[in-house]
Amino acid sequence: MGLRSMGHDVTWCVEDGAGAADRTVLDRAHLEKRLVVTMDKDFGELAVRCAIDAGYGVVLLRLEGRSVQVDTECALSAFLSCEEWSGQFVVIEADRVRTRPLR
Repeated sequence: MGLRSMGHDVTWCVEDGAGAADRTVLDRAHLEKRLVVTMDKDFGELAVRCAIDAGYGVVLLRLEGRSVQVDTECALSAFLSCEEWSGQFVVIEADRVRTRPLR
């Protein structure tokens, strides 16, 4: 994982939470003060709709799928562009990064 190699503390649902419901993933992110990085639009909608505490953030990757390497580089570059995304719903696209407060 690119974020781990950059020294970030990363938990991956595939490794230790496979099959968990979206709400369970969000609740865990809140407890552990983590960002949820996903390609699933449901996480952002759920976080906003349920008015979940903004002590964490949701990052939605909406990349073009040109290649795994290109998309990974694009996402990592976006992560380096901002120091604090806690409390934000962030959409990373190939040509821009959009943010919106969760509350």
